[in-house]
Amino acid sequence: MVGYLIVKKLCLALVMLALGVTEESNSILDMSTESALVTQESQIVFAPLVKESIAPLVNKKPVIVQKKPSMAVAQAATIAPAAPIGTVGKPIRFTIPKIKVDTKVEYIGLTPAGAIGAPESAYTVSWFTQGARPGEKGSAIISGHSGIWKDGTHSIFDNLKTLIVGDIVKVRDDAGVERSFRIKKMAIYDKDASVPELFQKSDRAYVNIITCYGTWLPSQKTYDRRLIVYTELI
Repeated sequence: MVGYLIVKKLCLALVMLALGVTEESNSILDMSTESALVTQESQIVFAPLVKESIAPLVNKKPVIVQKKPSMAVAQAATIAPAAPIGTVGKPIRFTIPKIKVDTKVEYIGLTPAGAIGAPESAYTVSWFTQGARPGEKGSAIISGHSGIWKDGTHSIFDNLKTLIVGDIVKVRDDAGVERSFRIKKMAIYDKDASVPELFQKSDRAYVNIITCYGTWLPSQKTYDRRLIVYTELI
């Protein structure tokens, strides 16, 4: 019986050798397959673009909102890689002189649902760390809240809708360099719209500013639209 098992195992080994199959190559195949699955799961897909006129921005009364509303603009987006213009540090201070905004910058990424996160505080803004740094070639994303919170607190971007094309936004980085950006346009989108322009431009240095806008949706604890202000490095 023992002799039979030895002969059987020897025959199997000879067959595997003839086919070029080894235990090592089999394990490498398994690792490659697992890696391919991970890559496939991380692929990103766009939703259709929904865009409106900027006309309704004036004389809009603030709406009382729940604390820490969602700031989703798109479920996912392809982000163009940043190309440095000299040495650009991480943003630490954000100002809009016309509407008296002067605040620190938080760092934030994507939510578990795949949307852009929002700052923890009503009075700060957040920089989307998976995009460009303000001052690099590419689209840097700054987000902040608007509206009145349950405790009566006003938000940093309550007056963002009063800005016009040509107004100036400033960002200071952790190297002490302050850069100025001029508003090129303003647009309103549905809260679930995917906005390729927000992420993909990389020919120059841009800062795009996002805040909530429109009608408060109590069941979703967010607004139905988003206001985006597009700016370009001067």
